[in-house]
Amino acid sequence: MKFLRLLAPACFLACAAIPAHAVVHTVSIADFSFTPANDTIMIHETVRWTNHGFALHTSSSQPTSTEVWDSGNIGHNGFFQNTFDNPGTFAYQCNNHPGSMHGTIVVLAPTPAKPNTWSKLKRTYRAKPARVRASSHRGACISAPSHQNPAPVTRI
Repeated sequence: MKFLRLLAPACFLACAAIPAHAVVHTVSIADFSFTPANDTIMIHETVRWTNHGFALHTSSSQPTSTEVWDSGNIGHNGFFQNTFDNPGTFAYQCNNHPGSMHGTIVVLAPTPAKPNTWSKLKRTYRAKPARVRASSHRGACISAPSHQNPAPVTRI
């Protein structure tokens, strides 16, 4: 029972550290290539490169990139991940095989929300007020069909 009391807070803290909205895109490294080599993600999403081959590889931003990362050597079944916090197009390569292994990550910023169309509809289709005409009586009278001459009633 004492073990469970110690374990519960640790589990809570571990779960709290992982954001609920975390999206991870996977890139496989095998046969001296990245698959997919090009990927499009949203800002604050993560890309995980996993080496399924036996040769050592890296995932490293190219020197001209504004987003900088370097995995170092990734061994067989090892992985490296990077979270992209800025929008843009970022080229990367394997530093061990820069001539043949390269790719691109395109990071998109969220689009602004569309304006609330319901409020536009409410403004456009307001109910028109009933016409009011002046009367000789006190106050005003709402226009209505005249019923001064009702149809005659026939009794049998």
